[in-house]
This record gives sequence, structure tokens and C-alpha cells, in this order.
Amino acid sequence: MVRDGLDGFIIPIRDSKAIQERILYFHDNPEMIEVMGAHGMENVKLYTWKRYRDTLIDVYKTLLSI
Repeated sequence: MVRDGLDGFIIPIRDSKAIQERILYFHDNPEMIEVMGAHGMENVKLYTWKRYRDTLIDVYKTLLSI
């Protein structure tokens, strides 16, 4: 899950201008590669099977009014 501008960039499909702009951004701000990578690694830790399971169980309980 990429959070645009925080973990990386979401670029519209076939938008070569946007790709060029992002490449130039990293060229001009090379430190952001490591910063965004670290943000991404922290964000990924939130998506565990346990959290998925617990969320799914909560949805079922809500739907079944338990």
C-alpha cells in the first residue's frame, strides 16, 4: 500500500510525464529514496495476517449483529 508522497508515488498509468517528474524528484532529492523506503517498511508492518483476521471477524460480527 503506497501512500502517495510518503512511501512513494502513485503515478497514473501511461503517464510518462509523471514518471519523468518523479525520476527527476529523486535525482534532485536522493535522500528521499531512503526516507520513503523507511516509511514504506513501517507501513507494511501494519498489514499482518492477525490484523486481517481480526478485522474480518469484526466485519462478520457487525453484519450478524453479534
